[in-house]
Amino acid sequence: MHMSTTAGELRPVSSLAGWRTPLVIIVCGCAIGLLSFGPRSSLGFFIQPMSREFSWGRDVFGLALAVQNLLWGLGQPLAGAIADRFGIVRVMCVGALLHAGGLLMMRYASTPLSLELGAGVLIGFGLSGCSFNLVLSAFSKLLPPERRGVALGAGPAAAEIETPLRMHVNPQMARAPADLYIYVSVARREQNRMLRVTAESQDFYRSSEAQLDGEYSPRVTVFRFRELPSGEYRLKAELIVMAGRTANVETRAVQVF
Repeated sequence: MHMSTTAGELRPVSSLAGWRTPLVIIVCGCAIGLLSFGPRSSLGFFIQPMSREFSWGRDVFGLALAVQNLLWGLGQPLAGAIADRFGIVRVMCVGALLHAGGLLMMRYASTPLSLELGAGVLIGFGLSGCSFNLVLSAFSKLLPPERRGVALGAGPAAAEIETPLRMHVNPQMARAPADLYIYVSVARREQNRMLRVTAESQDFYRSSEAQLDGEYSPRVTVFRFRELPSGEYRLKAELIVMAGRTANVETRAVQVF
């Protein structure tokens, strides 16, 4: 019997196939979601220092983030179509470059237009090319059916990992006498016992506390500080757990003028 072989049959199996396990694919996809969505989630920290430096109103940041969200949504179908034709890796590389360029432009922004181009246009299109929308598409193509459910849940969760304590202040700049609303969200955990919020300036101090009932505590607790005099305030939220131990601390700076 005559047997023939082709050149393709004699090629060694690629060494890359050995490490492309479902676990590695899921971990890498979640890491991409963290790296791409994490900086976007922290943009709010720059509102007050940049507004104070350049005398901008909140409408400047509001417009930049609105443009970002709009272009992020508009760019996703385009990024998906290009990824189907040229590959997900190439699209993600271009998206990462746009994202990094937007962050860099935002770092050196000195006018509202430059902020909107960086934080709005570049980051918006960058997110459409390197965030979890393409990661989920890659999960569907690369993973076996029995692993897709876990992966499709882990991808978005990695981009929005729940933190034990978060604080949002409204408004972040106000005229005296000012009423501040502090929204504090906590992850429901059995050891949670109390929330403490303080507002402190050079000449003024005020604090407030709210009892927590472990896993049955409200997801968000609202504190209101009335008629604060002018000053630069440091707001601090503390999550107190069993034995009176402070588990987490979150701080914000607020200007009352």
